[in-house]
Amino acid sequence: MRAWANRFTVIAPDYPGFGMSDPFGADGELELSLADFAEVLIAFMDEIGVASASAYGFHTGAGMAVAMADFSPSHISAVYANGYVILQQQELDEILSGYLPRFEPHWDGSHLLWMWSRNHDQLVFYPWFDRRAEARIKRTVPSPEVLQQWAMEFLRAGDHYRVGYRAAFSFPGDVPLRTLQSPAIITATKTDVLSGYLSRVTEPSAQVQVRVGGTMEENLAEAAEFFLQHPGSDVAPVSDTRSVKGCAWNFTVQYPHGYIRVRADMAPQGTPVLIVHGAGGSCETVEPWLQAFRSNRPVVALDLPGHGETDGLPDNIGFLDACEAAIAAVLDKLQIEQVDGWGQWGGATVLAAAASRQPQRFRKLALSGVQCLEAGQAKELAANFAPRIETHWHGGHLLEYWQVARNQSLFWPWYEQTDAAATEGEPHVEPEIVHVRTLALLKSAAVLPAAARELFAYPLVGTLQQMQAGLLLAAAPSDPNRPHTENAANLTDTAYRELPEDITAQAALLTDYFDGVTNEQPN
Repeated sequence: MRAWANRFTVIAPDYPGFGMSDPFGADGELELSLADFAEVLIAFMDEIGVASASAYGFHTGAGMAVAMADFSPSHISAVYANGYVILQQQELDEILSGYLPRFEPHWDGSHLLWMWSRNHDQLVFYPWFDRRAEARIKRTVPSPEVLQQWAMEFLRAGDHYRVGYRAAFSFPGDVPLRTLQSPAIITATKTDVLSGYLSRVTEPSAQVQVRVGGTMEENLAEAAEFFLQHPGSDVAPVSDTRSVKGCAWNFTVQYPHGYIRVRADMAPQGTPVLIVHGAGGSCETVEPWLQAFRSNRPVVALDLPGHGETDGLPDNIGFLDACEAAIAAVLDKLQIEQVDGWGQWGGATVLAAAASRQPQRFRKLALSGVQCLEAGQAKELAANFAPRIETHWHGGHLLEYWQVARNQSLFWPWYEQTDAAATEGEPHVEPEIVHVRTLALLKSAAVLPAAARELFAYPLVGTLQQMQAGLLLAAAPSDPNRPHTENAANLTDTAYRELPEDITAQAALLTDYFDGVTNEQPN
């Protein structure tokens, strides 16, 4: 994309179920074809106002590019398919029998090591589960940092990875090439394990050229020249998106330090609720609250700077300063003049800091699990809360992140595994919940140490004492920050309420507070 940006408008959509795109369905057993994916991608082109475009694809993307041209020739001005699969039935049966194990979280985090090893072996064998000499691929395995990037893409898809791979392998690649109307080059680099499939192309249409290519750099250069000969429409695409009825809305907002990822549902009536996750969290970690609030209020959640899918921060930018700018940019984009806010743990501190700087934007705040700490506690947490975990070639670092995320529900602080540090109530260590937290920690790793130091050092009590917005402090019985929250309520003479453990009940209670319904409990 960067190499071609000076000659083309380059667009790379996430397929349904991958990256940040919603899946067709939650079950990885869902059987779809590349034609199903192609239909959605063509609809995406229509939605952003691109009448036609050339299509480049590598491996699965190569089949996808051909499927799009086959589905709607008028939309695809040219195809360059780099690495193309054409399987015979026996080969397809063998690959599908071993290529697509379920990906499901296990209590011990072993699914993460399985995923890492599977991705590693995909670079060593084809197919990855066939570990014989004749299946060996001649190539150098990339650095741990590159493997980590690939692992994160796999984790974004989760079990839905099987839907995409199944569709790609099941695609009858030779058939659409016989009638393809768009100019196409079907190729593979000379060292690509898939280059052997090119000889299986029979009776291609006059528009299709089939040949083994050179290096990746040579193939990409050829693709660019080919696209210049067969340009798509020259109308600039629409860069904005719109909500879809009945669905939470994924979009991005630009602010001074990059792009912010946002999830929102603006359909309900009333003052919007802004949800702010804690340090090391993401929109996914607060998704249950977003779903609970959206039944009767507009609701907005964002990935804080350096968290989730929001861009990282330059070293010279303070975390809370960036959070304030991010929140302001999101509210401005949505044309929201005033919100009610809910923040949990570090998110409560972020929300309090933002409300103190922009008092006109916040009507009421509900802060849960407030981290009102003594100086010694704050210093210790700042030093230990977010350890720097080195990425290893064997993937063992993933288990470290898993254990940190799991311990956060078992001990407070998480790194003190003593009886005195054991949390009360239900520990919430279900594998699915811990997996979401682990993924959020992985995404925030670069910014988390600095963010934690700033959050724990923040003068929260003084800010709460000067707060102009309506203020409620709350915590559930199992929240390890409940004593700190009660202490903050006493120090600031603020109303305190105990939250129920059930998230839907929590949202109902907080909505009553936002709406002014009185159900007072004594401090």
